[in-house]
Amino acid sequence: MYIFHHYTSMKAVLLLGRLVRAMPCFLVSAMAVMLGNLIYFCVPYRKSVILQQMTKCLGNTLDNNEIRKLARLNYVHYGHVLFESLLLASFGKGETDYFEEHFTISGKEELLQALAQGKGVVLIGGHMGFWEAFGHWLVRYASPVTVPVKFIHNHFVQKLREQMQAHPAITLVDSRMERQRSVVVIRALKKGEVAGLFIDQYRPSEEFAPFFGHDARTNSTAAILARRTNAAIIYTYIVRKRFGSYQMHFQRVHLPDADGKGGAAQANALFNRLLEETIRTYPDQWFWAHRRFKENPEFTY
Repeated sequence: MYIFHHYTSMKAVLLLGRLVRAMPCFLVSAMAVMLGNLIYFCVPYRKSVILQQMTKCLGNTLDNNEIRKLARLNYVHYGHVLFESLLLASFGKGETDYFEEHFTISGKEELLQALAQGKGVVLIGGHMGFWEAFGHWLVRYASPVTVPVKFIHNHFVQKLREQMQAHPAITLVDSRMERQRSVVVIRALKKGEVAGLFIDQYRPSEEFAPFFGHDARTNSTAAILARRTNAAIIYTYIVRKRFGSYQMHFQRVHLPDADGKGGAAQANALFNRLLEETIRTYPDQWFWAHRRFKENPEFTY
């Protein structure tokens, strides 16, 4: 019964994804707006977290009314993310038309030049816009990709994530299994492939680095991997211009000259600045619901 339940649930997800794909983009966007507003007003999941972080990070440029308006738009963004996730889950392994028709790319030549060096690419970014589409685009136009992610205990949600990234050239590895993660990622880089890392989430074992003027424990894996393997580092993000129209950006990043702990600290500060600039430009499309500043006494979660 348990297996049957999840089998039918996944079939329902695939059906919903195909329905989303068949619908006009403006209609899907209108549904996302309605869903986002419904959650904001009726089921305000982590609303206090979102408002607190926005206030402390953006309060020097936005007043309280503007912060609340931005928070509501952030929930609308999550509504779009839901429909985009359903859409992604419906893609076949050979899907390319959607990316050609709905994505514009800037900095693609920097990614291809880095890959041409044959030493692998550490792709860094945050949970911005249509972030789940990175893997699908990369394996169709550039390289196989390995992505460390935290596997979710909820079996159905984890299967949905795997379905969204269902392609033989996309490898998901559980980020909590540190030894296995390191082996798989380093092996991919040594083969000249891409390792994708999200750098915008709390990491309890990491050092603090400045982010929006506040200390935040920051993932230092990217700098460590790049120094160990001589891989290039590319910063990337995908933002939504509207549902069905996306801008993907790639930017080569060079590590500071310093080595060791000091070099890692400088690299983390640099990565956070890049991410911060993107968030300030598209503040409604970042994952503000994540408790980014855990262990910082300025924040109460």
